[in-house]
Amino acid sequence: MAIAPNKVYLIPPGKNLVVKAGKLHLSEQQARKVHGVISFPINIFFHSLADSYAEQAVGIVLSGTGSDGTQGVQAIKEAGGTVLVQDPQTAEFDGMPQSAIATGIVDRVLPPADLAALLYEF
Repeated sequence: MAIAPNKVYLIPPGKNLVVKAGKLHLSEQQARKVHGVISFPINIFFHSLADSYAEQAVGIVLSGTGSDGTQGVQAIKEAGGTVLVQDPQTAEFDGMPQSAIATGIVDRVLPPADLAALLYEF
């Protein structure tokens, strides 16, 4: 499907989502490990975002457990994009924000409302 402004898209269970040429593409999840590294769906999406939009890509990591998204935000940053993370003190689960922050590449760490305002400014 074509990406539309002012919409929120969720990745359905058991699926991967990638962006190519301004369209979202769903596929079945395959093995959880790619090259010996766990490939969380958000990492796959962030990698495709970096490939498609380079310096215009913005990755936002919000509340969650584990390290989901960490590899993907590294790809976004390497492509010249922007990485935003929820302030762990405002997160119900701080694992994902802490993991992203630990990379040392995060551009901004803010509460969710401030992240939304900053994204709107972009």
